[in-house]
Amino acid sequence: MIVLVLVVAVAVLGAAWWRASSQLRSERALWQERISNIAHDVRSPLLVISGTADVAAVESSDPASREAFTKIVQVSKRLGRMLENHVASAVVSGGRLRREWVPVEELAASALARLDTTIAPERIDIQIESDALAHVDPKLVELVIGNLLEQAARSSPVSERVVFVARRLDHSIVLEVTAPHSPSPGGGARLEELAVCRAIAAAYGGSLELAAEPDRGTTVRVRMPDGEAALAMPSIAEEMS
Repeated sequence: MIVLVLVVAVAVLGAAWWRASSQLRSERALWQERISNIAHDVRSPLLVISGTADVAAVESSDPASREAFTKIVQVSKRLGRMLENHVASAVVSGGRLRREWVPVEELAASALARLDTTIAPERIDIQIESDALAHVDPKLVELVIGNLLEQAARSSPVSERVVFVARRLDHSIVLEVTAPHSPSPGGGARLEELAVCRAIAAAYGGSLELAAEPDRGTTVRVRMPDGEAALAMPSIAEEMS
């Protein structure tokens, strides 16, 4: 019974979100204001559903029930990512982006923690230079990293590792996600999610580029320059103190 209730709850929340967002798109200003309110109202029950199903999956002794609960967790996380992508689109279209110095290591750790449960953390090879600080909105760039990692992992063989590289270059932060043997441009990223990532990079005066190499796979490279107010970049130690 609890499986049915959770499935119905996820379906109702998803339908409500899409209906509300489609109605509000016609009036951008109103949409930007209300989209955040709707996101807040949907995010909390989604977390409750996901958490309840996760606990039930661990405690259940029935294999079929465990599989059903695990599926609910996966669907809830995907719906949550769709929600965050829409919120990001509203923030970017508003033209007023936050900037603060944040270690990319923290952003990558948060993105990894929120990946689909079907993606094993050990499949992601993290290579972050010691001075990799980004002058960005942490939530937006965490979303960029999560989108690219998840889609790269989905489009690559399970036996292959996705590579994430972060480095500083000419007063910019450069993020690279490589999907080995990816069959499609952008590491298999869905067009909508790739468009959100590109819009976020562009909003910071940066870019998103794709590069396919036969022996390496497909790499998505995101570059975001520091803001004009960033006169001095703190050290990693200063930022984490």
